[in-house]
Amino acid sequence: MEPENYRCLAENLSSRPHATPLHCAVSDTCGTISFYRSLHSSCHSLHDTDNLIDRSTSQKEHVRCVTIDHIWQEHFDKQPVKLMKMDVEGAELQALQGGSDAFSSGAIANVIVEYCPRAMQNAGQHTSHLYELLSEWFLFGVMEHLPRLENQHAHLQPSDFDRLTDLLLSTPGTANCNLYGTSRINP
Repeated sequence: MEPENYRCLAENLSSRPHATPLHCAVSDTCGTISFYRSLHSSCHSLHDTDNLIDRSTSQKEHVRCVTIDHIWQEHFDKQPVKLMKMDVEGAELQALQGGSDAFSSGAIANVIVEYCPRAMQNAGQHTSHLYELLSEWFLFGVMEHLPRLENQHAHLQPSDFDRLTDLLLSTPGTANCNLYGTSRINP
């Protein structure tokens, strides 16, 4: 995690004694990983995604990385988690793959994933794999209202997800949306 973002997170959580900010990136392995910083606070990524806001200032560094399973085991003692929010700028597949134990046990009841197909594609990720991973563990739909997309709040089917992806890639000014999922597994 970028130092200024971490500082803001820690400050925002300072009045919440049960919340603990972690200064690390999340992926499919624990260790050290490449991390690309941007001048725009919301465009840092594990991938050089050629982000749309600030391509000219991308800086690569190495940062500590953990998995969702590691966080669930070490910081939540494998107890249920009501909600997990993920905004990882193109690294969605790695982050989700690093949570297979927590997700398959039903320990994560609800998830919000910011979905930016352009960042995923620029990172060399296939958006269809995101649908496959999410639908394995969650029933999910779109949180925001997006014009020209029917059944967006219902549980998305593959064809709905394809239409969502096409809409996000082709609509000027609309680069991402939030997907909301409820676990398919009862813990």
